[in-house]
Amino acid sequence: ANSIGAGLYIPPGILQAGIDIHYNNAVIIAAGSAVTEIRLPLTTVAITSMAFTANVATVICASTSTLWVGRSIRVNGASTAAHNDVFIVTAIDSSTQFKCGALSNVNTGSSTGGTFMAANVIDCGKLCDGNSATAYAGLVLRGFTVNGMRGSRPNPTFSDLSDWGVALTQFSNFNIADVRGKDCWNAGVAMFINSNFGYVQCQVENCGFSHTAPGGFDVNSSKHITLDVVSKSCNYGFRLLDNVWDVNGKVSVYNATVMGGLFNNQSLNESHGCNIQITVE
Repeated sequence: ANSIGAGLYIPPGILQAGIDIHYNNAVIIAAGSAVTEIRLPLTTVAITSMAFTANVATVICASTSTLWVGRSIRVNGASTAAHNDVFIVTAIDSSTQFKCGALSNVNTGSSTGGTFMAANVIDCGKLCDGNSATAYAGLVLRGFTVNGMRGSRPNPTFSDLSDWGVALTQFSNFNIADVRGKDCWNAGVAMFINSNFGYVQCQVENCGFSHTAPGGFDVNSSKHITLDVVSKSCNYGFRLLDNVWDVNGKVSVYNATVMGGLFNNQSLNESHGCNIQITVE
């Protein structure tokens, strides 16, 4: 699904889809996290050919139906030049040809073959655009599990912009309840860059094992959030990173692989006014 707005109801069952939310007042409500699951597709589109010029990849594929302009994607190719890299689609040249701006990519040369892979299960506000993303407000996510299918996907070693469960970027006034994130290379649920004024009730499991060593649940540069979070068997149980203000509530961590919680503040982006009850077992 690309750039959904208004309301979406998902009945019980399994849905294989990457979902982008680029609208205000968006709603996804499902039948419950125990009965509805959204799985990140393992493959979406076959590549006919791909060529690199400097840090731009021109990708030609047979079909455009499941490519998303403006979101990060991973390319798994037939050679090391095309394997496990992350790109952002920046322009469409024709009905079958796309230009992709590279993220931390140093490859040159060319390659053929491979597949596009969706980046995040639910991407609210375009994580790939970061500070340049348009700000949105009004979001309800309720009653489903997001599955990053980590066991069937390679570790995203070139970028931390892919393989999140639910990722919010500059999306304020949100309510997340009865959401379960599992088996994501990065966090199962995460808020970034002015994702302010929200409530999050979620459970994350077996998340946070990418090369960047994230937490199962992440908050970064966001404010005024109330948490009710359970983290199980994640790398770091949770992380609060840089410029986090007025984040309150409770976080319960069980069987973290490395550490229950991580607090990290840059000298110019200190966090303030947080009151969180933390349980680590």
